[in-house]
Parts: sequence; structure tokens; C-alpha cells
Amino acid sequence: MNRVPFTSLIFRGARFDGAAMPVDALVELAIYRDLVVAMAEELYRTQHPDRVRVHKGFSAKLQLVLGKQEPGSTRPMLERVVPGTGLLPGLGIALAPDEFDEALDALRTTFGEAGRGAGFSRVPSGFANRLLSFGKTLRDDESVILATSSGLDGPIVDHHVRRKIQKLVGCPYEEPIELIGTIRAADRDRDSFGLRTLAGVRVEVISPGALFSRVLDSLADDTLVVVFLRG
Repeated sequence: MNRVPFTSLIFRGARFDGAAMPVDALVELAIYRDLVVAMAEELYRTQHPDRVRVHKGFSAKLQLVLGKQEPGSTRPMLERVVPGTGLLPGLGIALAPDEFDEALDALRTTFGEAGRGAGFSRVPSGFANRLLSFGKTLRDDESVILATSSGLDGPIVDHHVRRKIQKLVGCPYEEPIELIGTIRAADRDRDSFGLRTLAGVRVEVISPGALFSRVLDSLADDTLVVVFLRG
């Protein structure tokens, strides 16, 4: 089997300083591959309206592996596994573009449109929801450039872009939030409490009933608490 360059992603942010690639961020590579396959399926159905589904083994044709990472960077290279061609190693392989190359281009275009707050020109609006599966592990200071296998430029995906996608598809935007502070008040009737963060901001939080007794204990002790929630 031979391998040819397919695409690359460039991760930026404090976690990636020093060319360190956190293990939990590697899931983004698998999600990106799944998005390419899903986009290829959408394009196939658009081009073949007489077919209800893609042919058997369609997704298996896209086999990706991690290639070499350039020294001093967090730029994972994704290479495509292709059948052997009988060429000697090092001569290179030229493949004709197929549905997955078209899907990769459409995916970059779609994320680029989302970044500009524009509509989606190449995919049905229903597919846009699937874009939100990518970038979930990114923190506020992090982003990913959807680069090519040979270049450094491409659409950027970060929390701002994900919010724009949510707005375009009409879904509420949720992200995990970590708050640190002291509990200043509690309301038994509403199962809620007021938290004053270290920055001095007061936040009203609705608490599950099972957690409320612990809220009252923290209120009495006046100790720092860490609250994990989505909002």
C-alpha cells in the first residue's frame, strides 16, 4: 500500500506551544475525517438524485493515517492510503481527484463561509449541524487552520466560528463553563444560588436538587467552590 498527502490541520493556542499535541485534541482528526466522508455522501446524493443512499463500501475508500509532523509545529499531516501502483518508493503518486477531494474542498469552503457569517453555498442547511461536531475540544484561546497538504493557509475554526454556525443553523449555543468563586446567596424555592466569581462578577445558577445541600454547606463555610456547567 502507498500513502499520498491528503490534507493538514494547524493547531494554535497555549496547549500547542512547543509543538506539543495533546492526546485529547487528536479526536479532532477523526472527526474531520468523518466530516469529509459525510460531505462526500451529501455531494454524491446531490449528483445522483435517483439514488437513496451511497453504494456499499463508499466510506471505506477513504483511509487516512497520520503522516510525519514537521519539527517545531503542531501541524498533523493526514495521508491517504491508496492501493499499490508498482512505483518505486520516492517516485511519488499522482491521483486523479475524486469525490473525497471534492468533499474536502467543499468542507473548507463551508467553514470559510461560516467564518464570514455567510450562508452555506455548497451543502444543504441540514448538514450544517454536523459542522458543530468539529472543534468541541478547543479552548477559548485555541483555533485550527484547515490547511492543505502543501500550504499553511485555510479557513480558521475556533469558538467564534462555532458560534456563527450555531446562529446560521438556528440552534442554541452551548459550551462547557468552569466558574470559581464563593456562594453569596441561595434560594430554596428556585433551587438556585448566586455565585460571585474571582473577577467580582455575580452569576445566578440553577442547581439540581441533589446538589443544593452542598450549595448550602459552601454558603455557610464561605469557601471557594468550582462549578462546572453548560451555557
